[in-house]
Amino acid sequence: MTTNGVLLTPDLARRLEAAGLRGAQITFDGSREDHDRIRVTHAGGGTFDAIVRNVARVTEATGLRWNLRINVSHHNFDRIGDLFDQLGTRVDPARCTMTFAWVGDAGFGYGNELRHADEVCEGFVSWHIAALEAGFEVVRPGMRTTCQICSAPGGRTGAVVNADGTLYSSWQSAGKDGFAVGTVDDGYLDVDRVRDRWVTCGYEYEQADPELTAGFQDRVDGRVLDHLYASGRL
Repeated sequence: MTTNGVLLTPDLARRLEAAGLRGAQITFDGSREDHDRIRVTHAGGGTFDAIVRNVARVTEATGLRWNLRINVSHHNFDRIGDLFDQLGTRVDPARCTMTFAWVGDAGFGYGNELRHADEVCEGFVSWHIAALEAGFEVVRPGMRTTCQICSAPGGRTGAVVNADGTLYSSWQSAGKDGFAVGTVDDGYLDVDRVRDRWVTCGYEYEQADPELTAGFQDRVDGRVLDHLYASGRL
């Protein structure tokens, strides 16, 4: 399950675990300073501390594991390293995987002006190493695949649940008029009638130069694999 974590209480998490949930992904848009500028409540308040507090409480109450996805862009690149101290001992790194994701603009005005420069590569490598040294797991480099959810029309592998209980095929179509594929109460609509609503996100953002992007990722992956091998974690 992917959730912003703001309303994830221990009681709700226990019920989800009893229903078969084993892990959840939570996204941070960088350090507390940057995250709280982007992911706010209806009243405009920050959500970083509430999310970390909920993760800590749910970890104590359940056996759920976490994937902490860190969005990286020019908006937050210089302060990503602050995140490790801000998480500190508040979350159990042994129950967490940390993922660093180069994000782009999916049509919401959140552009990313980072370039695939040496210092950006060094940043990604240093964050992976810092996460490992702090006791977190990191995603081992491997072949890229399509999204595990929206690549299957009909909802066999899941869907995005809107706040009002409406189901959508992916985060790119969530909330858009004419793209609902069902509701939590009534289940999925007949896939043959709404097949064009099953939008596949491709698990990636549009990049101006995909070949350059792939080369950059290969450099980062190679350095991370070298560190995993040298530290006996491969």
